[in-house]
Amino acid sequence: MPERRTAHNRGGKTANRSAMNRAVEPKATAKNGAASKMAFVNRRFDPVECQKRMERAGRFESLECQSTGTLGWQEKLALLSSTQKVQGRSTALEKQYLRLCGAPDPALIRSPEVLKVALVHIFTEFFGRVRRDGDMASYRYIEEQLRAIRQDYVVQGIRDHQLLYVYYVNSIVSLVFGDLGQFNQCQCQMAILERELDTPMLDNEFHRTLYAVINNLDWTKHRQLLGESSSASTNVKKCSEFVDAVKACCDERNYAKLFRLVTNQNTLCSAPREESELREERLHELYALKKAMSSLFTFEQMSDCFAGLYSNMPFLARALVRTCLPSWRIRYLCMISKSQYVCALPDVRKWLRDSSDESCLQFLRSQGAVFVNGNDQLIDCTKSLHNFLNSPLLGSKNKAMG
Repeated sequence: MPERRTAHNRGGKTANRSAMNRAVEPKATAKNGAASKMAFVNRRFDPVECQKRMERAGRFESLECQSTGTLGWQEKLALLSSTQKVQGRSTALEKQYLRLCGAPDPALIRSPEVLKVALVHIFTEFFGRVRRDGDMASYRYIEEQLRAIRQDYVVQGIRDHQLLYVYYVNSIVSLVFGDLGQFNQCQCQMAILERELDTPMLDNEFHRTLYAVINNLDWTKHRQLLGESSSASTNVKKCSEFVDAVKACCDERNYAKLFRLVTNQNTLCSAPREESELREERLHELYALKKAMSSLFTFEQMSDCFAGLYSNMPFLARALVRTCLPSWRIRYLCMISKSQYVCALPDVRKWLRDSSDESCLQFLRSQGAVFVNGNDQLIDCTKSLHNFLNSPLLGSKNKAMG
């Protein structure tokens, strides 16, 4: 009777095959190991391989030459375990901003004396670029340089009026170019430094309060600090009244009154559509900063340079409003579209307080407005409402550009 194959028998044969394979494997492994060893020896003395290795090693010669003035690993280890403050030894006026991944190298950090000269140098270079080019590349340049200067102050543990001055210049430049994320970062650091150094600055407190109102943040603390010095000068009283008026308009969603409050001569360019007007405004604001930097001043005198910059708004409120104006306009358009079927372009331009029909039309098209039978003089509010409600301006958050 033939033997019946069972799972046990099949398993036994499989186990036997595995044992035979394991018995053969050591010989194959030894043979392969000897072959790979011979190949490694032959490759080691191959002239072509030696030439490749020499070329590969030559890539790092330039890096070694550049880092001759930096610290070795033993010095860096000693610096990490030391509690003494770092003292910079670099004399470079311009420096690339890089995030620190280890101990700061004194050979790459600038001293406070060098940083004072570097700040004037980079702002002069930046102002020349803005007058010549007038594009965002100029802002990218000074943004990186100011970050590098701030980093050199921080790693050396310096927290004095000069650092406050650097943050002040950085906040003004970022506000002029609409970088509210960077502006807010600088203002937060300045608020701490002003308390530490007992150097309150009126325009900073006004800008922080207005920023909180515009972005629907808690403004109670800032408004209280602004009101404590309301009797100091007429500028402070003007700031308090302006902030209260903007706050009331935002709470009531009365955008018609808000536009009348923040516009000058019935129009205000909505960046970035009016490039020529926007460039003139930026140059006007940067020139005031340049004038303040080029003379002997106190922080109070520096604030006065911006006090009368615009007749209808204190300090640099116009620059802050200019950045937030598109989001206010799209909110007002949503309210209009919910109550109207069709709107004429001249009426919309008047309601939004835009500078021209062309500028208003370009803004409407960028927000997905639908026109009646292709006529760009009539806006179909019913069909446009969906696009207005989904506009990225309604949900945009302020982030640093860099």
